[in-house]
Amino acid sequence: PLRLIDVGDEHTGPCLRIVDGGEGTGPYLALSYCWGDKDKPPLRALSTNIAEYRQALCFDLPQTSRDAVRIPRSMRVRHLWIDSLCVLQDSP
Repeated sequence: PLRLIDVGDEHTGPCLRIVDGGEGTGPYLALSYCWGDKDKPPLRALSTNIAEYRQALCFDLPQTSRDAVRIPRSMRVRHLWIDSLCVLQDSP
């Protein structure tokens, strides 16, 4: 994938960040799910906020995403792909 979420490890705090994917990133887990209510979209990557997310992603993630972050950390997998955060949602 072009982008992944660096979830850190069990000692990492609540902040995550988006990193470039590709060779050398190692294994990753993936989460794709129904986002739910269209009137209240989830936290998502846009061309206007991706630079900020590359620095730090310290927002209150939806419960599904928070649960998804715990799994790779417990498996000692450093990266996670979540469609809403790793695919630019305003890009054709």
